[in-house]
Amino acid sequence: MDTRRSGTLLFAIASMLGVSATARANTRDDAKESKEDESTEVRLRHRPQLALGVDLGFDRYAAAQAGGDFGFGPAWQVRVGAQLHPVISIDAHYFGTRHEGVVGSMVAHGFSFEPRVSIPLRIRPYLSTGFGWYTVTAYRNGEAIAEAPLALQVPVSLGAEWLLRSRIGLQAEGTCRILLDQGSVDGAYFARTQLWGGSLGARAYF
Repeated sequence: MDTRRSGTLLFAIASMLGVSATARANTRDDAKESKEDESTEVRLRHRPQLALGVDLGFDRYAAAQAGGDFGFGPAWQVRVGAQLHPVISIDAHYFGTRHEGVVGSMVAHGFSFEPRVSIPLRIRPYLSTGFGWYTVTAYRNGEAIAEAPLALQVPVSLGAEWLLRSRIGLQAEGTCRILLDQGSVDGAYFARTQLWGGSLGARAYF
């Protein structure tokens, strides 16, 4: 009789432990599914969002008329835009870069408007291009010796953004800026210089 009671008691305890373990496993699964649903919501959200980003990196200034005097230099970028759709966004960019050469220092900066097309994944690759303006200032011994007027630029960027949270993303980007200048043949534009390089940055959504 005691043996039967002991067996029944052990069976009841084991059943309770099994139910408890199953409940904990279900809770973990529910939490995992909730996180997956949240990440899916991040990728597929249709509500437009304001976006603010900051990037740091290096650019190379390839100037046809500089004789290879200028190479890589630090670059920075600030962007403000809107994520209109999980696939489409548009940004306004401000960029700057500094290069050292045998003739002194050169600082280029400008702004552009760039639509961006993304693949809506947790890590989403994207391609952007657009147009804008830039100017270049030459320095020698810390003094500005020349400044070019505003001219047209055409940026083309390829990158990927990793969505850490619903409102925070990290991105790596490679950019080529085709810097155009006024030509002497019927007022046509021609490609005189290029800025190309890469950057790492962060992007916040509101």
